[in-house]
Amino acid sequence: MQRRTLLAGAPKVQVVSVSPARHFAMLDQPDRVFALIDAFLATAR
Repeated sequence: MQRRTLLAGAPKVQVVSVSPARHFAMLDQPDRVFALIDAFLATAR
């Protein structure tokens, strides 16, 4: 299934790559994942 299909109903979408993480980015690159979550939450306030 393509990303476009999965995210077709979302009004605003931003897909971010967390390289060089593998399947579990939150375990491979936790600092980067937390920074991205913080950045997202800052825009939602």
